[in-house]
Amino acid sequence: VLVGGRASTAVPADVSSDDDAVLQWMSRKGSPVVTMAPHVGLVGDPFTLTGETAQYTTTQTSTVLVDPTVGKRVVVTKVQIQAGGTTAGTMQLYFGAGAYSRGTNLAIFDGEFAPSTTLKPGVVMDGPFIGAVNDDLRVTDSAAINPLTVTVWYFEI
Repeated sequence: VLVGGRASTAVPADVSSDDDAVLQWMSRKGSPVVTMAPHVGLVGDPFTLTGETAQYTTTQTSTVLVDPTVGKRVVVTKVQIQAGGTTAGTMQLYFGAGAYSRGTNLAIFDGEFAPSTTLKPGVVMDGPFIGAVNDDLRVTDSAAINPLTVTVWYFEI
């Protein structure tokens, strides 16, 4: 049994219809080519990649950052969180319909920041993080981490 693919330096063209057979994409040396999925804007773009940024200066409790279209789910591809000021606190970025419950809600980030006059901690995370249908993406923090900046890049499916 020989398993092979088509060697090419270019992205393969679409096939003619659903359920059509496709060849594996291989480099000219025979190595399989693995690339990012089309929804990140590299090959075609069936999904609209968008972003949301919010900067909070007061304590947040279950604040909606992304509210998906009815019947859709949010797919987060990247997250950036930055804490400033000098107030320490915990922060959660999570999918859900209400207040954060550790171990119940699907948390993307659940951690603590302790900024100072000389240290402004932050985190960057790559997804995908996929919420349930109609689940909002929410922010909760335990103190007025001032400022607390949250940026997410996402699309809906």
